[in-house]
Amino acid sequence: MHSPDDQLARELNANPEFALFMLDLPIVVQRAFIPLTGRVTAALMLSWAIQVTDEPGVADAEGWFAKGNDEWHADIGLSRDELHTARDCLEQLGLLQVKREATEPGTSAFRRVNHYRVDLKRLSQLLLAHAEKLRQAKGMH
Repeated sequence: MHSPDDQLARELNANPEFALFMLDLPIVVQRAFIPLTGRVTAALMLSWAIQVTDEPGVADAEGWFAKGNDEWHADIGLSRDELHTARDCLEQLGLLQVKREATEPGTSAFRRVNHYRVDLKRLSQLLLAHAEKLRQAKGMH
């Protein structure tokens, strides 16, 4: 009988695509964003939006970056419904600004691409307010 480790090693050797899939970049969610947004999916989307904004050449000088739903799904795995709910939550909190645009309407190249920008000032305000609530809840002055 083979151990699970032996089986995994055989699978990795026989299927290099599986190895690449397993070793893909991890997705990091900032823990503080979960209570801030009230949703793990919104915290995930916000964490990824910040990471994307920091990548050289992705965001413009004002912090806007373009990303379609298919790209969000490929990046963080959220379904269309999860993405919509997370985006709505972040917009309502004032954390994510969205410009909805379409490319070449009426042609075969038509697709919807939104432009996003994280409002870092609003994020700082909400994080500080949340930290203050925690401090008060623990009876610290």
